[in-house]
Amino acid sequence: MSIDSSSSPSYTGSYDSYEQSESEEDYYYGVPSIPKRRRTSLSSNGQDKISTLPDSLLYKILSFLNVQEVIATSFLSKRWMPLWKTHPYLNFSHYLWKSRRGTNRFAGFVDNFLLLREDRDIERFHLSCTRSCDYFDQILNWIRVAIKRQVKEVVLDFDSLPFNVLPRFIFTSEISVFKLNYHGNKKREGIQLPGSMCMAPELKTLKLTCATLPQSNSNREVVMSCPMLENLCLSYCVLDNIDILNISAPQLVNLVIETEDKSRCKIKLCTPKLVSLLLKGSPHRDYSLHCLFSLVKARLQFSHGGVHPKLLNNIFISLNNATTIELSGQSSREVRSRDMPPDELWPIFYNLKCLGITEWSGVSCNRPICNLLRNSPYIETLVLGINQIYKEDWGKLFPCIDRLKSLEIWGIEGCEDELKFIEFVLKFAIVLENIAVRTLRASSGHREKKLEMFGNQMLSLPTASARVKILFMLRA
Repeated sequence: MSIDSSSSPSYTGSYDSYEQSESEEDYYYGVPSIPKRRRTSLSSNGQDKISTLPDSLLYKILSFLNVQEVIATSFLSKRWMPLWKTHPYLNFSHYLWKSRRGTNRFAGFVDNFLLLREDRDIERFHLSCTRSCDYFDQILNWIRVAIKRQVKEVVLDFDSLPFNVLPRFIFTSEISVFKLNYHGNKKREGIQLPGSMCMAPELKTLKLTCATLPQSNSNREVVMSCPMLENLCLSYCVLDNIDILNISAPQLVNLVIETEDKSRCKIKLCTPKLVSLLLKGSPHRDYSLHCLFSLVKARLQFSHGGVHPKLLNNIFISLNNATTIELSGQSSREVRSRDMPPDELWPIFYNLKCLGITEWSGVSCNRPICNLLRNSPYIETLVLGINQIYKEDWGKLFPCIDRLKSLEIWGIEGCEDELKFIEFVLKFAIVLENIAVRTLRASSGHREKKLEMFGNQMLSLPTASARVKILFMLRA
């Protein structure tokens, strides 16, 4: 594979003797200058300790630097001089070439670097491009060269679209990590992914930001079934032409789905090894979550219009194997009781040890939240707002009370019902270790005094647990 660099400065022979039409200072725009006086870390016999490290450790140190900075280290000593030719972590940043002239030279710089670099394997190829980076063919050539040299990780950061569709050869290679970050319009455009992405044979980590998923089949469904995929993050991806996103990855461990606007796309999961799940932003039309046998932590952060109670109900029921569930955001419009499934369909959450409901607004989801509490007898850590504690039989609402070790309540206003609930907790929580109570902000001196009185009354309540610590936090 050859790279056309006829329009760029070219090297002849070695790195020390190259020819170029412009000055070295202009060509290496963005490369840090080397100070005349350097500090070195010396051992007791005057030897440079860093330079005595093996190549593998020096490569790790250089992996945090841009390629231009890596080249600059060759001036430090003879030990560092050849490292840039074999360095396996290639970070190319278009941002360091600020002028238009620098933009044109950046492509030549990358071409020449890849030509002069020794024929060694590449661990990571990271390319960051600004809006003025518009050389499509050269970018594809660079990726081809990296793949030819057995690259394991490819990271692409773009401010504009250098091409509309990624080539399929990227995902038929041995790449194990692929990250695409497009910083353009989150709603209307994105780099199109090829169909080969859905079955990439070696891919273990896939992170996409503002990308357009592959074209759907005749049923308007996209099926992602990468056999080795362990980590998947889809942030603000374009799903306009998809009715169903089916993620059936047998090895998937971590999944993040983040959306900006409500989508009519349905999310289907069949991931028996999934450990961590994050659903963030606007909820999708529907969720079908199956085979979550290994789920440990589920985080639901719904915003932008809120989540429908029926939808939240169905999601909760699918998470019955989780040990930790966190919910934040808001519910949508009120619904009638007949829109909700029967409470008898709820499973018992035998594994749930930690439940957090924070910064939640809206009352239409009271029923699914109550059902979750009633069917979770083994909760040890509980965080919830006082507006989630409803006037009913607290013994039935909190079957976990005799196992509860830590409780945090936020949104206290200082009323009598709130004090009665705290009294119930302190009376029946026999193994309670910590209880933290957070008030609403005191908007006046009168309210502040009322909350202070509430705190004093709370601290004087009897406790069933001898080692409980009570913390009262007043927001003045």
